[in-house]
Amino acid sequence: MILYLDTSALVKLYVIEPDSDRVRAWVEASELVAVCRIAWAEACAAFARRAREMPADQGVLEQARQALGRDWPHCCIMELTQALMERACEYAEVFALRAYDGVQLAAAAALRDAVGGAVAFTCFDQRLDTSKNLLRGRMAALRGARMLAYLLDMSRILHSVRLALQPLATVFRGARLNKAARVLGLEVQPTR
Repeated sequence: MILYLDTSALVKLYVIEPDSDRVRAWVEASELVAVCRIAWAEACAAFARRAREMPADQGVLEQARQALGRDWPHCCIMELTQALMERACEYAEVFALRAYDGVQLAAAAALRDAVGGAVAFTCFDQRLDTSKNLLRGRMAALRGARMLAYLLDMSRILHSVRLALQPLATVFRGARLNKAARVLGLEVQPTR
């Protein structure tokens, strides 16, 4: 299995958080671990933020940063190319993602395209998680009030012109990154 880690999953390898054990097990079971080049900066920023918020953890967080540095050369690094940035821009627009979430999803999709096979995309960011599911084409089974709230949210996000021109946009617009990954055919690691 090829495992793609977004930064929220990558940090769990180095800092004890909920689901850290699950991420470690997935990494151990994988043939290859892939990350996007921006994950380095994002992870280091996360370590620095935590050190500011919890000064007593500074030593442990410096060790985490050093461990990331030792592991980094063993990862498959998805580089930031113009094509990847254009794809990220498209995903950010279609799925209402933050810029770096669009980059993460585009990098995982580019990896999937490059290897011509399954890539397990792992993230712990709710918006990204929702979009990767949509991208893979599997809508989450929502019932009752949750389904109504979901549909109302989708209708607020949709642009009327896109809806008229692309009827499928209704499905894609309201969801976030996890669902987006599924539409692209990325295998999704369950994060719940």
